Amino acid sequence: MKKSETPSGRGSRALGLTRSPSLPVYHQLYVVLKQQIIDEIYSPETPLPSEFALGDVYKVSRVTVRRTLKLLETEGLIERRRGVGTFAIFSKKSSETLISGGLENLITIGFETTAKTLALEEVSAPALINQALKVKKGEHCICVERLRMHKGLPFSLTKIWLPQDYGKLISKESLGDRPVVAVLEDAAIYPTSADQSISAILADDICSEILNIDIGAPLIRLRRTVFNRNGTPLLHQLSLYTPERYEYQMMLTRGNHAGRPQWKHID
Repeated sequence: MKKSETPSGRGSRALGLTRSPSLPVYHQLYVVLKQQIIDEIYSPETPLPSEFALGDVYKVSRVTVRRTLKLLETEGLIERRRGVGTFAIFSKKSSETLISGGLENLITIGFETTAKTLALEEVSAPALINQALKVKKGEHCICVERLRMHKGLPFSLTKIWLPQDYGKLISKESLGDRPVVAVLEDAAIYPTSADQSISAILADDICSEILNIDIGAPLIRLRRTVFNRNGTPLLHQLSLYTPERYEYQMMLTRGNHAGRPQWKHID
């Protein structure tokens, strides 16, 4: 087989011998090829490797390859041209992916987004929220759950918990499509800092239904506790983003603090 026919350029690998034996081989191949298509590894002028080449590279049968290609075709990721080959279909990813340091920045710089408030209620704060907001065990707080859309597609599901005292400020009418922090700022409550972490999780049945993705699909998880200038917690946020529609990007600068070079985030 020619080297150019190797999809990833890394040689062959047997998918059936991966660490995901419970995942059908055809679906493993589907996940691999889908990501390569999304990452634009294939040129729009060059056909994908042949069924024989794909089977040889990943050590799977042609029946498996055909089942995988049928799945990709149904999803609109490839098209088959009789007598020419199979080609990746590019969906102008750059114009659909939202790139920013945070959701509030997206709205600030003019992205057209809409938000639907799924729930707004007073709840007994979970232990993690008690700790983040520094409230007593069992104390109630306000919980807001929102789905945000861009160009008609869901890209984030967010839960925000606030101290009970802020309940009178938060309503579906006061929120509209704006971030919760904007409502606080209207009431002269100003956030000045935040403690934030980013990780990845798999979508459960609830996220799957709301975000219109498969159960087990990867999600970007952002946790953020926002503070005022006195260090008092104002809110705790948990946001889930679909990685195909949202990309978290930040600018860094290289510094040499106390003789120890390190990267620092530029606001």
